[in-house]
Amino acid sequence: MSSITNTPQTPRNLARLHKYIYRYSRLGRVDLIKARIAQQDLSLEDIHECVTLNPHGESCLVAAARQGHLDVVKYLVEEASVDVEQRGTVQFEGDKVEGASALWSAAAAGFVDVVKYLVSECAASVNGVTSTNSTPLRAACYDGRMLIVRFLVESGADLEIANRHGHTSLMIACYRGHIPIVKYLLERGATVNRKSIKGNTALHDCAESGHVDIMQLLMQHGAQMEKDAYGMTPLVSAAVVGHKNVVEYLINRSDCPLEEKINSLELLGATYIDRKHNLVEGLRLWERAMHDRFPVVEDTAAVAMPKIVRDSPVAVMLRTKEFATLDELRIMGDDPNEIRVQALLVRERILGAAHPETSYLLRYRGAVFADQGDFRRCLQLWSYALEVQLQNLEPLNPMTVSSFVSFAELFSFKETQQSLYGVQNITWVDFKLVFDKIFTEIMRGHRMVTADSTAVHSRDVNSFDRILVVCLHLISLFVRMKSTVDEDLIRDITTKVYYLMKFSPRGKCQRTLLHLACAKDSTNLAPYRAFSFPCKDTIQYLIEMGADTNAQDADGNSVLCVLAQQHPVNNELVALMLSHGAHIDIANKDHLSAFKFLKKSPIVYTRQNFPALRCLAAQTIRQQNIPHHRVGERLERFICLH
Repeated sequence: MSSITNTPQTPRNLARLHKYIYRYSRLGRVDLIKARIAQQDLSLEDIHECVTLNPHGESCLVAAARQGHLDVVKYLVEEASVDVEQRGTVQFEGDKVEGASALWSAAAAGFVDVVKYLVSECAASVNGVTSTNSTPLRAACYDGRMLIVRFLVESGADLEIANRHGHTSLMIACYRGHIPIVKYLLERGATVNRKSIKGNTALHDCAESGHVDIMQLLMQHGAQMEKDAYGMTPLVSAAVVGHKNVVEYLINRSDCPLEEKINSLELLGATYIDRKHNLVEGLRLWERAMHDRFPVVEDTAAVAMPKIVRDSPVAVMLRTKEFATLDELRIMGDDPNEIRVQALLVRERILGAAHPETSYLLRYRGAVFADQGDFRRCLQLWSYALEVQLQNLEPLNPMTVSSFVSFAELFSFKETQQSLYGVQNITWVDFKLVFDKIFTEIMRGHRMVTADSTAVHSRDVNSFDRILVVCLHLISLFVRMKSTVDEDLIRDITTKVYYLMKFSPRGKCQRTLLHLACAKDSTNLAPYRAFSFPCKDTIQYLIEMGADTNAQDADGNSVLCVLAQQHPVNNELVALMLSHGAHIDIANKDHLSAFKFLKKSPIVYTRQNFPALRCLAAQTIRQQNIPHHRVGERLERFICLH
């Protein structure tokens, strides 16, 4: 340190040095860190700044703790004065964890020595959380780090801090099957009946993971059989995921109601049929449930509990009904397709159509019908599932978006494969119904992602972007085939597209539908796509519907700039945009415009589309920082484009 001559360092030099130190921190090479710093002419302030730089979440301290390099951690804290609470991004089992501290990373990875050093000698916060509100204690519980769990609790870790889903350390230990940790947390007073945001308890976690031994332990400590947000008890949860050992344990308890026992056996049978593909065991479980419904006459204390079967929407669509007696069950025993349909009806009756498992299997059964060429039944099941999702799920739920993707794939398949497969029973009325629903969902999603940007999760933004791409595919299909469409349908769909252009919903990176229509990555949606992007007909149609040809995305790229960066450049599309008022000189955040990208393109010169004098004047105003805030809203907006 005494040899440092305090030569000033540029931010670029410090950033470059940070990359080296970050790499050496991950590798545990404290010697290389010291050598690299010694080679530079750094002041103490520069050393501190370069090791605390945190671009893209790359924290040297967090990286060293994640890999268990205690010597590097000590050097960074003691000699480079890095804040022990600095946050960074780390990878665990393929997942990116943002906002992780060094203590959280060491606890999750199981490095006891690093954990003890950070807590005992550096006073690191034992209750510091990540961006998802996960604590070091929860991280240690996840992989069964018993020594670290004990140390953190004894150092003051709060057992009851839950992550953003309301999931506690006890819950994750139960789900992962770490019985020593569960015992310890219960001994230390962890709340056994705590509920997550969706109403799950630790018993639900045991049921869903199949850990009967932990379930018994929880019940010895007063765990109650509560229902979650979907009305499911731990017994029903175990039946849905197919853990027969848990189901058997719970239905044999004296406090298990007969109706729940029967429902669980029927659900378990459905799971064996449609999830485990074991029809024999599924039928056996259903028969067992039937015997419980209709006990033998000799048992005078037994009470019959006939199945109440109603004409559900699915039963009506599939022109069948759920079996209600043992004889009806045995009659269908030789028809695999009917057995699988019955499994769907059982789920719909017990779980309800709004349950994610029912919704998923409705779509799955519809896909099976499509594979068999029965597209009408496929559309009926998918439309019903989509309607239920829209009524019961929050906007932009991934399940809803996935349903729209499936419809786009089906309609694209009809367009590309109709001559081969004779897909005649998919109509434009079906298309319009789906387009109406996606229009409504885009409106709901737009309100959600623009209402409060601080409360919007990245998942919602990605879902909104995806649903816009699906909508773009549907619009493209409509544009290609509208010559065969009834005029009333054309008018209705055109009106909705017009409104979409007016309020201009924006997805990830603030891209408009016109941006998406000009980008190649919008093609990656369906295996049966009838076209690829950029798509001239779609672009032309969106412009006719009022799309803003000068809209900019989050990086400042205009629509024309997006087109200009495609390889090879489509001069016909560039000419189309220019003919509809696109400015060739709108600069992005890197001060690059379509004009610069298109200098070698003949379209600029043959059409004489050089920047207009007013555009050059606007550029000069921006470049010279000439005040322009009192020139009127319209003119100011024009100047800001350049």
